[in-house]
Amino acid sequence: MNDVQSSNSMIFSNNNYFKSSKSINELVLRLGQKSFEEIHIICQHRDAKHKIPRSNPFLIQADIKKHINRHDNITNMKFSRQGKLIFSTADPVCAAQILNLEKIQETPISTGQCQGPEKCILCNGPHSATSKICPRHTHEQKILEFKCRNHLTIGEARRLYTQSSKTHYSDAAKINTTAPNIEEIENQRVESIVQNITTKMEQQTTLLIEIFQKTIENLVQYLVSVLHQTDLKKSPNRKRQMINIVPSTNNPMQWDAGGSNASN
Repeated sequence: MNDVQSSNSMIFSNNNYFKSSKSINELVLRLGQKSFEEIHIICQHRDAKHKIPRSNPFLIQADIKKHINRHDNITNMKFSRQGKLIFSTADPVCAAQILNLEKIQETPISTGQCQGPEKCILCNGPHSATSKICPRHTHEQKILEFKCRNHLTIGEARRLYTQSSKTHYSDAAKINTTAPNIEEIENQRVESIVQNITTKMEQQTTLLIEIFQKTIENLVQYLVSVLHQTDLKKSPNRKRQMINIVPSTNNPMQWDAGGSNASN
């Protein structure tokens, strides 16, 4: 019972703290005794027609220095993509002074929480953009499941899923066509590619064989012409001497490296 009472009292005290009537500035000042790594404050324009000027950042710095005496503790000041001004500081007193700002260069600003209704940026629904009940979130989840199931890229999965979701039964009944098998189409395409490659290789091999035959024939003709010219240039006396020398060389030749036979 004691544990239950203590937990109930803790919840009650936390609710009282969060529902406190004290201003945000006073709460930040009370937290000045603690140390913070970084405090981010977002300032945005109240009216959409009058936005914070961002042409000259030095003028904004000069205006901030006029209204904040602890401006040296501001570590970073930048614009977001939506045109909001973001301040970063580790000093809670400096953060409270930034929260007290009402104008920046004569432009009315607001530093509190958003007073308008919550709206999703994806589907404009009454929920946050990170909510899982968002229809766009469920749509993207189904696309990812379709991608993993069919082993597709994210672009192909999104395109095929949107096409399949747009088709209705009435359209399919009107068309009444059976989609061909994907495997057969792929096999036919691969066979056609292989057939084209083989025909090109055969053509190239035949051309190479013809070129090789022509070169061999030219070489043979050239050698025959050279031999014929050398035969014509030889004298008839030399031919007779060669004819007479050839029968005299029928006996085998004997070679002696030296010794007793050599001296005799």
